[in-house]
Amino acid sequence: MSTLPLNEWSKMYDREKITDYLSIIDYDTKNKIWITNDGGFGLIYELSPLIYASENSANSLLSALQVLPQNAYIQTILFASPNITYIVDNWEYLKTRKEPLSEELTSEYKAFLEEKVKEDITPSYNAPLRNFKLLLTVKIGGKEKISPLFSDILKLNMKSFSQILKKEKDEQIRDDRKINNIELRKKYLDLLTIKSQLAGSLRQAGLNPKHIEPNKLIKFFYEVLNQNHDFRDTPKWDGSDFSNFCIANDNTIEVKNKEIICDKKYIKTLSVKEYPEEWDLNDIIKYTGDILTNQNHTTPFIITMNIQKLNDSEGKDKIFRSAAATNSQQMPYSLFPKLKLIHKDLNYGMDKLQKGAVPYYFTMQVAIYGENSEQVNTAFGRTKSYFKTLSFGLEEDNYVVLPALLSMLPLGYDSTVQEFLDNKRGRIVFAENISELMPVAGEFLGQKPQIPLISSKGQLFGIDLFAYKAGGFNAFTIGMTGSGKSVWMEWIALNYYAANNKIWIIDIGGSYKNMCESFGGQYIEFDKNNPISLNPFTSITNKEMLDEYMEFIVSLYLLIGLPKSKELSDQWEKLMKGYLNDAIEDSYSKHGVDSCVDTIIKALEDINTKAKDSRLKDFISHLSLYATGKIYGKVLNGKSSVSFDKDLIVLECGQLEMMPDLLNPVLMVLTFQISKEIYLAELNKSTADKKNIVIMDEAHKFLGKSEHIELFIEQAYRRFRKHGASMIIGTQSFEDLLGDGVNFSKAGRVIIDNSYYNFFLMQKSTSREKIKQSGLYPMSWYESQVFDSLAPVDGEYGEVYVITDKFRVKARIVLNQFLQAMLFTNADERMILNSYMNQGLTRLEAVKALEEYKKNGENK
Repeated sequence: MSTLPLNEWSKMYDREKITDYLSIIDYDTKNKIWITNDGGFGLIYELSPLIYASENSANSLLSALQVLPQNAYIQTILFASPNITYIVDNWEYLKTRKEPLSEELTSEYKAFLEEKVKEDITPSYNAPLRNFKLLLTVKIGGKEKISPLFSDILKLNMKSFSQILKKEKDEQIRDDRKINNIELRKKYLDLLTIKSQLAGSLRQAGLNPKHIEPNKLIKFFYEVLNQNHDFRDTPKWDGSDFSNFCIANDNTIEVKNKEIICDKKYIKTLSVKEYPEEWDLNDIIKYTGDILTNQNHTTPFIITMNIQKLNDSEGKDKIFRSAAATNSQQMPYSLFPKLKLIHKDLNYGMDKLQKGAVPYYFTMQVAIYGENSEQVNTAFGRTKSYFKTLSFGLEEDNYVVLPALLSMLPLGYDSTVQEFLDNKRGRIVFAENISELMPVAGEFLGQKPQIPLISSKGQLFGIDLFAYKAGGFNAFTIGMTGSGKSVWMEWIALNYYAANNKIWIIDIGGSYKNMCESFGGQYIEFDKNNPISLNPFTSITNKEMLDEYMEFIVSLYLLIGLPKSKELSDQWEKLMKGYLNDAIEDSYSKHGVDSCVDTIIKALEDINTKAKDSRLKDFISHLSLYATGKIYGKVLNGKSSVSFDKDLIVLECGQLEMMPDLLNPVLMVLTFQISKEIYLAELNKSTADKKNIVIMDEAHKFLGKSEHIELFIEQAYRRFRKHGASMIIGTQSFEDLLGDGVNFSKAGRVIIDNSYYNFFLMQKSTSREKIKQSGLYPMSWYESQVFDSLAPVDGEYGEVYVITDKFRVKARIVLNQFLQAMLFTNADERMILNSYMNQGLTRLEAVKALEEYKKNGENK
């Protein structure tokens, strides 16, 4: 039996709780103020990271700093979080089509995205998937004296005070005798006073500030401290001590000299020791990686700037002491060039103070994560080297990694913590210096994730064509051959199809055949040796429908019957309309849905027996090309072999490209069916949630060649928004919309004016210059460089630059092997797929067999 006393045994097994070091204990839901355990109060805003920097954002941040009272603390915390669960779950939720293949595709792609949180997205895309979070905190109060050890940092019991703050009436607070600390009252009222003005400045900076709710803040702490736990299972705050909800009960933290192991994740912290002598405002965008050079941080990371607004006497004393010591150094600048800069900075600082400027103390720190010690050390080396290219000198933290990390978390910073960590880590500067360095730029966080995309820095986000009704739902896509234009448009189609919408595609080239066949869609491809019928009368089931669509039927027959000469066509059109109206009425009364070109010709011949009009006789002669037995006799005769009842319809016009006499009426019938369905869908409340998306790829092969198709495009781009539908064209060059190269074509102008979403893929330099010179898309130097940098990597990802009135973002389309095999197989793989299906396998089974076949081939 051991003779050790009980208290010694207890020490051997005693472990400190990390929650003891988290500062937040409570939340005043009425005033949205956080309460810390050290006598402080705070505001915490969740912000939308900036995509680009601007003078306006820097000036607005300057205003935010200036509104703070003296001795207030402010943090900007930029976190590249590994938590993408909300985005992938939301994307999965939106995919409501109940088909085995659609469900399998959704499940496979979701699993693929979740895997990419812990590894490079592709071999040349050296970043994991992430979700940028940006918080800004303001703290008033806190510790006022240093404790000898970090673990002994003073804690005040704020619980009684925080409970009183939850009383609903101000009189109750004033009358409650428990609030007897005048200093606490003053701090609390100071925070209430600045809250509105601070939020206004942040809003003006484009940061869209929102008070973070307790459960969201718990998620933030969970993502920082519990990365090996399921983020879907974060606890919900019940009003008790807030810090107890921020870390999982089974989580352990092991503290080492140069790193900590938190929830089996290795974490190192680095402090900035050297700052750039010159700074470009746009360089804050590069903290998180460089889009232009494709440099990225390869693991999760946090960048925090901690700031204290000094009181007048404290700030001036420090600067004056520093100035006196430095100015006494009278060494030659030729030997000590940095001394000249130091003298210059101090003279600048003295001048600012004499003019009434207020000094600020600030530090910057970076935390990096790894799966193991080797990975975190590799990330440390890369991070240090990368920031060196931005002229920052980073130094590894030793022995203080845990307090350094905690000081980077919301409301975890104050002067006492900083003094413990070492005041020499920071700098005393002025507000305008800090506002241009603050880490507030990340990546675009996206809209409803109907179409999942990934930023160059790994941010998973989504866009939704139907996000802004006021702007409309139309788009155009421009990309040269090999840019991935058809893959991009197919990705749009696939995601909206899986969300249970109806997709119409008009194409030349067969790019959509795999997709259409995979999902059992309706693939309409014309074979002159075995043509199909598109007789529109088949779907006109009563006299009321005939009256409603008479104008279309007349226009169709005018298209195929009028002479090619524009002069003659214009002269005859009005007369022939009258004849056709009578003939169609007569044919429908006799034959109903069996009406066709043959019955219309017979009715016109009957009319001409009395009219004896040579022009009508010639018109009938032109129509005869479409009569039974003639060259185009099967297209508009007989019962239509296409019902248009599928939710995925592809019209492949490759065979018709050189046959305008057939192409134009076929396009007219299809566009009529599209228009009819879109307008009827608006009236049918049972299908109100089903959107119609019309995609016309290779539009440059239609524009300027078919008056009818240009008219349809114009009407679609102008009217579809009113009916909740979207029109998207794809073409190879911006010049395709420019008409003669100087003025926009009529259809081109309508497309541009009525497209909220402008999708640009890789293009030739001449097309890029046309876009820039058009005056439609003013670009900064940086935006222009990003625009020019579009370059897909074959087999890995495509790139698209999205421009709208609200945002501009460069994004990547990344597909897993399942999707590539399903949709974008090469000729050899298609042959293997077909052989599997000929053996009786479904397409889904064949794709899985192909995946297995390819894996076995790679392993040999």
